[in-house]
Amino acid sequence: MPYQTLQQFLKLTTAEKISLKPLLELSEALEQGRLSSQEQVALASEIEKIDFALLIRAALGNPKLNTLCKHPSLNDIWNEKWRLCGLNPPRTGEPPQAGKPIHEYKPQSTLHTFELLKGIFVYGQYKRHLKAEEDKFRAYAPSYLQLAAYLGYFPALSGLCKQALAKKSLKDALHYALKAAELYWTPGYFLLAITTYTLAAQDDNESFYQTALLQLIIAEKLMPYADDMINNAYQGKSVARALVEAGLTDLIGLKQELARLAGVSMSWVTTTLYKQATQEVNKIVAETSSSNKNEDSPGSKEEMSEMEMLPRLSL
Repeated sequence: MPYQTLQQFLKLTTAEKISLKPLLELSEALEQGRLSSQEQVALASEIEKIDFALLIRAALGNPKLNTLCKHPSLNDIWNEKWRLCGLNPPRTGEPPQAGKPIHEYKPQSTLHTFELLKGIFVYGQYKRHLKAEEDKFRAYAPSYLQLAAYLGYFPALSGLCKQALAKKSLKDALHYALKAAELYWTPGYFLLAITTYTLAAQDDNESFYQTALLQLIIAEKLMPYADDMINNAYQGKSVARALVEAGLTDLIGLKQELARLAGVSMSWVTTTLYKQATQEVNKIVAETSSSNKNEDSPGSKEEMSEMEMLPRLSL
C-alpha cells in the first residue's frame, strides 16, 4: 500500500465499490429490519471473502456498512481476528513463538471488537507513515494517530495524551485521558491520574491533587473488572510492569504524597475517599452492564458522530 493522506486512504476505487456491492445490499436490508438466517449466512460468507483492509476503509466512510459489521452474527469472526492480532497468540496447528510469552487480545465490554480492529489497523498506518523516509510522507502520520484515538485504540489515546502533556496542552491531554478512562478503566484511570497530577503541579491546586488521588484509587478498585482491558491496553504486560515503565514504582508512597499535597490525612482518604471511589466503580460497572444489554440500534448516534468526526481530522 502506498503512502497516502488520510483522505486518499479513505477514497474507494470503482472496482472496490463494485466488490462491496453484496455487503452494501445487506446493509440496506439490515436498515429495514432484522436479517434473515439466510442473509446472516450470506453476510458471514461475504465478510470472509472481502479484503479486510478494504472493509475497514469502507466502514470508516459508510455508517450503514459499519453498523452491518457490528451484527451479532459476526462476533465470533471479529473476536478471533482480534485475538490473532496479539503479540504471540496460539494458532490452530501452529505452536506459539518459542521464547516469547503467549499474548492474545481479548474482547472487552466497553468497545465493540470491530472498533478495536479498526483502531489497531489505522494505528498501524500511523506507525508505517511515521517510519517513511521522506518528510512529506511522515507528515501524513498525525492524521492516522488522531483517527486511531477517536476509534478508541489505547496506544493512540496514550500517545496523544503524552504529546499534549509535553506541549503543556493540558486541556487536550485531559480529553484523551478521559476517553481512555471511559474505555479502558484501570489503564485509563492511571493515565488520567497522571494527567490530573500534572495539571495540579502546574497550578499548585490542592483540589486537583485530591482528584488525582481519587482517580488513582478508582484505577486500583477497577482492576478486578478490567482484566481484558488491561491485557489489551498494556499488550500483555502486568499492571505492575506497566506502571514501573511509566515511572510509578510505589503506589502507596504516591497516594501518601498526593494526600499530603491535597492537604488531607490518610485516615480521611481510607474512609471518605475510598468510599467515594467504591461508589464510582459500582456506577461504572453497572452502567457498562446496562449498556451491553441495550445495544444501540442501526444508524445510532455513535455511528453518525464517527462520520461527522472524519472530515475534521487534519488531512
